[in-house]
Amino acid sequence: MLHDGSVFVAVGGDWFWGKNETWLHRVNPDANPGTTTQTNRVWFYALGRHTMSTPVAANGTLYVETMTQLYAIQAK
Repeated sequence: MLHDGSVFVAVGGDWFWGKNETWLHRVNPDANPGTTTQTNRVWFYALGRHTMSTPVAANGTLYVETMTQLYAIQAK
């Protein structure tokens, strides 16, 4: 999801293999054009469980859900 010049993506968790850890990442696509290395990552936030959702932004807040919770996180 693109918001305020950054890309936000929820990743991680593998229901079938028992890997429940997930993260919300904020990536700056302009920091190192043509690459998606960790140098482009602005921050990440650990989410509790498996997620298959796409983050949504409203009024500077990101919303993302996991299997058990809805998170509201400041975009900055």
